[in-house]
Amino acid sequence: MESNANEFIAILQDKGVEIIEFSSHEKDTYRQEWFKRIVPANKQQKARESYCLARSGFLWHVFSYEILDCIKGNEAKKAFNSLSKQKAVLLVNVGNIASCRLKNISNVTAECLDVLNDVILTGCNFEWVYVKTHESECGPYFYSIRK
Repeated sequence: MESNANEFIAILQDKGVEIIEFSSHEKDTYRQEWFKRIVPANKQQKARESYCLARSGFLWHVFSYEILDCIKGNEAKKAFNSLSKQKAVLLVNVGNIASCRLKNISNVTAECLDVLNDVILTGCNFEWVYVKTHESECGPYFYSIRK
């Protein structure tokens, strides 16, 4: 995973992306905020029971367990690539890349994220989410509150 992490950082730097790493506390706080803002209150209990937080910590299970409707597969990549985006937050479940805020991401595509597994890229105002999982049969996923 380390070589993939280095490759990913190099890709971001080549695209002029500014990376601001989270502290461990900031990451934990953001994950909790993500869950509250993305998962509607009436679906949070089901999400907790479906491996989202307690068992695996993979927030993306809100999509794989179809708790939230989303776009999947190549259509998810197309939706992400067509976004007008400048800032985002990157959450990483595995590997040695810290979660971070990203600025100047207009040139970041879904294909850039293909070198990593278990990443969630979220718009700064939680208006969209793009997920790349470690499971080939799950995702990628794209979710937008704008639908």
